[in-house]
Amino acid sequence: MFDLFKTNYVYSAAAVIAFFTLSLFSISEIITPSYKNISELSELTEYSSTRGRISYNFSNGIKALNDKNYNNAIIFLKNDIKNNSNDETIFYTNYMLGLTYLKKSESNFLGLFNSYNLTDIDSSIANFKRTIHKNNSSLFLNITYNSYFFIGKAYLLNNNFDEAKINLQIVIDKKGSFLNEAKKLIEIIDYIQQ
Repeated sequence: MFDLFKTNYVYSAAAVIAFFTLSLFSISEIITPSYKNISELSELTEYSSTRGRISYNFSNGIKALNDKNYNNAIIFLKNDIKNNSNDETIFYTNYMLGLTYLKKSESNFLGLFNSYNLTDIDSSIANFKRTIHKNNSSLFLNITYNSYFFIGKAYLLNNNFDEAKINLQIVIDKKGSFLNEAKKLIEIIDYIQQ
């Protein structure tokens, strides 16, 4: 009789834990709008291309970024910008710094309830704007259009829908590589603003 009671207690506890976990997941999905999920962006995990950047600091910044050590990545990338400010491809360091700040801004509780550090978001936007300003070559227009996309995404994280829409529309007009994602985000903004 005691063993039966003990077995039922274990099953009941497991059921309560499963119910609690599913409830947390559901609440997180409801509370956090899909447009605020930056973890799904493939650009944030594809750091193999260097766009001609071969400096010590840039290489170590990318290594730290791949290791998810965002604070060290920021230090190395800022040093690359400081030491090579006149280099033709320095815009790419600003781009990677923008991505690093964007990724660093995200925090969560057990993978749920995403929140974002607004200071990191602002730093991300500033670096993407520098990327656009410094990228004078027509060889890397995709980086410029990607920067507009991430600026739009960052403004969304700040709930600044008007600025987000302006930047996302540029991606659509120029047919950037995030064209489809930009269209979806503008549809979401239009729906929210109705």
